[in-house]
Amino acid sequence: MTELELRQKLVKTAQAYLGCKESDGSHRVIIDIYNSHKPLARGYAVTYTDAWCSTFVSAMSILCGMTEILPTECGCGKHIDLFKSIDSWVEADNYVPKIGDVIFYNWNDSGVGECTTGASHVGIVTSCDGRTITIIEGNISNAVGYRTLSVNGRYIRGFGVPKYELLAEAENAVAADEVRYQKLEELPAWAVPEATELVELGALKGNEKGLDVTEDMLRTMIINLRATKALLFGNA
Repeated sequence: MTELELRQKLVKTAQAYLGCKESDGSHRVIIDIYNSHKPLARGYAVTYTDAWCSTFVSAMSILCGMTEILPTECGCGKHIDLFKSIDSWVEADNYVPKIGDVIFYNWNDSGVGECTTGASHVGIVTSCDGRTITIIEGNISNAVGYRTLSVNGRYIRGFGVPKYELLAEAENAVAADEVRYQKLEELPAWAVPEATELVELGALKGNEKGLDVTEDMLRTMIINLRATKALLFGNA
């Protein structure tokens, strides 16, 4: 995939969870995805009642196989530290982000000068026209939803800028065979419930060996399943 395709992949994956919320427990699938990834950041398993904005961003990275360039964390401050540790941090409120960048906020920002301490919230940039940033976030009003913010606006703490170009180069350079799953029991824990549903629906069919599905194929099918169910039935 190209760098742009990788950026779009992260955003499209996040958009499949629009409307997931605490009130009906639909946000729990996001927490489960995060907790299924090992090792857990700081060894901490997120609970269903914890704040989950960084958890949401991390879960999308896990689903997209991007954890090397978009590290996993459940706390905004530690998340910033991780971006800094891999030289993927931009400490500039006036930075014009790209789709797939990660934006951090500080609600205590005075609006005067650069805000360089603290972190309150985080989301994934879905678009920016040079003036307005559109962001998808977990735990915005206890749900997955959108926010818009002005470039160089108040409350911007800084940006995590994953190096998608490295992942694109690696994908192009490595010609190794993809891992293929043959049985439900071999799937990652986060995928089993919906993969079972796909099998029952006849959308995921096996062959004489079994399922014979790659993780990318499986991830795409699950995202499409969630998007279809949300369109037909909503999230209630």
